[in-house]
Amino acid sequence: MGSFRNRIVWIVVIALGVTLTSFLAVTRQEVNRQNMEMTRSLTEQIIEAKSAQISGWMEQRIAEVQVLTESELLRSMDMSRIKPYMRAFDAQHDEAFESFGICDEAGMMWISDDTMIDIGDREYFQRIQETGADFVISDPIISKSNEEPIVIIHHRIFGENDETLGHVNAAIRLSKLSELASEVVVEDGQGWLVDGSGHIFTPTQAGYEVTDLEAFQTLGSFVVGNQQGVRVQGQDGQEGRLFLAPLKSVPGWQMGIVISEEAMAAPTQKLITSLMGLGGGILLIAALLVGMIISGIFRPMNRLMILMEQAGSGDLFVRFEEKRKDEIGQLGERFNWLLEQIQSLVIQVKKKEKEKQRAEMTALQAQIHPHFLYNTLDTIQWKALEYGADEAADMIQALSKFFRYSLNQGKEWTSLENEVQQIRNYLFIQKIRYEERLHFEIDCRADMNWEIPKLILQPLVENAIYHGIKPKAEGGLIRIEIREESMRLEIAICDTGIGMDPAALRKLRKSVEGDGESLGVGMMNVQRRLQLVYGRAYGITRILSGNGGTRIELRIPKRGGKA
Repeated sequence: MGSFRNRIVWIVVIALGVTLTSFLAVTRQEVNRQNMEMTRSLTEQIIEAKSAQISGWMEQRIAEVQVLTESELLRSMDMSRIKPYMRAFDAQHDEAFESFGICDEAGMMWISDDTMIDIGDREYFQRIQETGADFVISDPIISKSNEEPIVIIHHRIFGENDETLGHVNAAIRLSKLSELASEVVVEDGQGWLVDGSGHIFTPTQAGYEVTDLEAFQTLGSFVVGNQQGVRVQGQDGQEGRLFLAPLKSVPGWQMGIVISEEAMAAPTQKLITSLMGLGGGILLIAALLVGMIISGIFRPMNRLMILMEQAGSGDLFVRFEEKRKDEIGQLGERFNWLLEQIQSLVIQVKKKEKEKQRAEMTALQAQIHPHFLYNTLDTIQWKALEYGADEAADMIQALSKFFRYSLNQGKEWTSLENEVQQIRNYLFIQKIRYEERLHFEIDCRADMNWEIPKLILQPLVENAIYHGIKPKAEGGLIRIEIREESMRLEIAICDTGIGMDPAALRKLRKSVEGDGESLGVGMMNVQRRLQLVYGRAYGITRILSGNGGTRIELRIPKRGGKA
């Protein structure tokens, strides 16, 4: 005990001798540096967060314009229908947008206030023509309609074959961007925006002049490099720090803020005064002594915490190997026991998950057979009565092949070649039933040895016939397109049937995405099976429908060679 006390005394004496002589000299400088760095870091985080918010706001506007360009109405380029639609759209989005326009490839543009202007010589129009980009964003300009500052989102209108039909021209009010930027207030600084030409177009603090593009690029490099804010000087001689953050959705644009050196240093002055008054030197020495004493206690605990972090990251094979008789040793033993239990549970969960997937696949496949069997047998009976045994025999033969493939000795996988042949058998049966009301084409441009889950095309083709072709008096065409792209199959099932109204299409899309009620056994069967095997990124990726029919697109990654 006495030896331990002597050690403490000697440590205190030596520490006081070393620290008290240097404490007063270094405290002010070090604390000032630390607080300035914290202030800069906090300011950068705030301005970057606000920049991300503004960028996100711009991305929403870009997305709104993009959705607008994808509408069938705009693709028709029928101005007699487009004009009233755009006026209504403009009225609904008046808070963010100043106006909308429809422009042809020559640069002649109709604006929603019923004026025509030529934008062929505008920088942003020439830029989109030269670069071939889907859309461009202009630097701030003044609207010729009402002298209001605006920025233009100029977006192409694409046709079905990706050809350019025209352009949508959307003018965003700069007042909204200025409002968002000015919400940032740090100390005595307020946020503002600068465009790609280096011009500040939102209010700034009086007395600061920052308009040179080269200077802004230099300042931006400091922000990207996470360095200290760059000094600027106002007209009154007051120095400040300037911080910038880029707007990712608008290349070249940045958000900035200037904070005076005096405001940034104020917390430091208060802290230093408090430290001096409370005897910071004594508290620091006491902290050092306590740290030395407790370090021996917390060293094994820190080791245990590191092991816990590794286990939390997924490494379940770590173990606490120190042999101790105290409470930390007991914690280590319980930690090791828990890891062993978790490993055992993981093995059990994986095993049960595989069994569950196998059972679900079997159950989902089984749902298809009765539904199709009843329809097909009904068709065979009807044809046999009307035409005689020869044609019925052909149907029975095709049906036999269909069910032989469906059972497939219990195998869940097949080749693309077998799947295509299966759908030919199915369409052969339906062709006999519907005669000239049903035509079909299969365009397959892929390796026929692709290995895929079986029975993924038939339920979708059946839906196309019964919900698209059958209700249409003159019938229609079923077309199946199969393409091989970047180690995946892109499959489309198209029909020229009656199509779906927008409400039914929305319900079906939500159902396929898992956000609505289940609609249709066949389609949901295919979607669930593919996502069970490949994940949510694959399966039915898009559903399009209109008066011209319906198109359903699938995506399947490559799994292996021959089935």
